[in-house]
Amino acid sequence: MPAVAPGATERLELEVLGQNGAVARSVTLGRGVHTLGRGDDNSATLLYASISRQHALLYFEDDALAVEDLDSKNGTFIDDQRVHGRTRLEQGQTLRLGDVRLRVRRVQHDAVAPLPVGAHEPVLTSGNFELAPAPLETWFGDTTRAPRLTGQHSIVAARSAEEKLRVLLSVAESFGKAMQRATLHERVVDLAVQLLEADRGALLLTVDAPDVLVPAFVRSDGDTRASELGWSRAVVGWVQTHQRGGLFADMLLDQRLHASESTILRRAAAALAAPLFAGDRFMGVLYVDHRTARGVYTEADLEMLCAIANQAAVAIDRMALRERVESEAVLRNGLMRFFPPNAIGRFDTRAGFSLEPKDTTVTALFADISGYTDLSERLAPRALVALLNRYFPVVSEIVFRHDGTLEKYIGDALLAVWGAPFTRPDDAQRALSAAIEMQRAVQALAPTLPATLQIHIGVHTGPVCAANIGSERYLQFATIGDATNLASRVCGLAQAGEILMTEDTRAQVKADLSLEDRGTTLVKGRTQPVRLWRVHT
Repeated sequence: MPAVAPGATERLELEVLGQNGAVARSVTLGRGVHTLGRGDDNSATLLYASISRQHALLYFEDDALAVEDLDSKNGTFIDDQRVHGRTRLEQGQTLRLGDVRLRVRRVQHDAVAPLPVGAHEPVLTSGNFELAPAPLETWFGDTTRAPRLTGQHSIVAARSAEEKLRVLLSVAESFGKAMQRATLHERVVDLAVQLLEADRGALLLTVDAPDVLVPAFVRSDGDTRASELGWSRAVVGWVQTHQRGGLFADMLLDQRLHASESTILRRAAAALAAPLFAGDRFMGVLYVDHRTARGVYTEADLEMLCAIANQAAVAIDRMALRERVESEAVLRNGLMRFFPPNAIGRFDTRAGFSLEPKDTTVTALFADISGYTDLSERLAPRALVALLNRYFPVVSEIVFRHDGTLEKYIGDALLAVWGAPFTRPDDAQRALSAAIEMQRAVQALAPTLPATLQIHIGVHTGPVCAANIGSERYLQFATIGDATNLASRVCGLAQAGEILMTEDTRAQVKADLSLEDRGTTLVKGRTQPVRLWRVHT
């Protein structure tokens, strides 16, 4: 140990080394016992992800240096040998805390105002640290590549414009990958936390109301609990009110927060928050904070967080649009099974398919296969299924071609209505035209089937209530009332190949038809006789 010159005092220079060996920052310490770690209550605050809040003790006394690990997560090393207990540190040896390499030098300073024993005087220098271009994952994985500079220095500010652009492009690419909604929310928070070396982060989004924010994902001290203490309500509220990013370098002294309860409870020292927008629509807030280091964030960091928030907003909005399109496609595909295309275009599928009960008049068409019981006895089940799969598409397409609603299949029967969910002045005529075309189509189809096929049809016009019927998981559009029941009864009175309609339907038809008066007849469930007409095809 060299002698100390008269009028001078000996101090320690604690230098953080970057990947290329250059000094990233330095701290000057006096004699005594010093704590090293991430917390701002240490003698030397070293804000690196691999360093614990209180990581190690550094002894500078009795002309000797020694180091002691404080049960840190990532360990303390001298020349890559892990320290257990108090260990002497010789001149020229390398000290490493976690992944961060340190050089400890004993230097002499003029003793104008010598430091008392145990005191420390941090000296921050930007040095000539350079970050070599590397993938985003490498940047996050190796924390020595991204040293946090306290005070008026910032990891973001230390990077070149080209480097920052590369990082943002990598962020955009990461957000653009196909993933689930929850995974995207988690990735947004984790990237912000890692990129800005934050302790905690949260993504809060508007859901039902634009002024109500709901936590989408919270990263709190390595935990994912979505609790209210995962973020400062005062900070988030300020950003939501002002609709712009906020830098809170010292949360306890920041007048904008008025020492809010959430800030005190969270023991947060510094925070950043940025709004998310889809066009002019406010979507939410991206929030990060540091628990112990005041002054750790700068305007450059806020700019980076705002850039991440912008990328996240685009990705979240694009995902919501894709989900909405997919949902509408599924819904429209389901609606196409029952409604004609021009009717589907009138539904507001953005809010799902929901129809309020509506009293209306419909013309109901009930078509049934003649002799189906005998047919099912003569054909094997698989052959019968094949026959029905040939028959139903033909008659269903005819319903849609005449703008009818295919309400349901009932075994071998079909129920279609005209007048719900939308009415037209010629609904009855459309229904009869569809019935005639069905009979002709079945006659044309019959020679190609494994068995003789004929149908009989009943048509009636009357009042119903049209609405969605069923449970939340299964809804079906239906028309409820005597009109559909009577159409079924009339169908039962028709012979193979016949179309029977009631007087109520005939009165609505304006076109000339070849009709045969079948007179009146009693129908099951009715006390008054019903007048029927046979329609010649």
